[in-house]
Amino acid sequence: MLMMLLKLLSQFEQSAKETVDKFQGLNLYVKNLDDSIDDDKVMRDPSGISRGSGFVAFSTPEEASRAVDAYVVVFRKFNASPNMDSTCSN
Repeated sequence: MLMMLLKLLSQFEQSAKETVDKFQGLNLYVKNLDDSIDDDKVMRDPSGISRGSGFVAFSTPEEASRAVDAYVVVFRKFNASPNMDSTCSN
């Protein structure tokens, strides 16, 4: 029984690592979002109020980089950084 649990734990950890590796550099964490933004990707507190942040997923790291570059030029107040760990929570 213990061996089976250890094997399942190992499989779970491997799957989690593969998922993180797959999306490395593809997700951007965006903060300082206006309260008027009402999207399912916006993080919310337990009562449903927006935390003013969320994640945007891109197809390639280059797309994510271009998006950040474009917003930095146009909107100096825009705060975005590559999401190094998609399990991060605020």
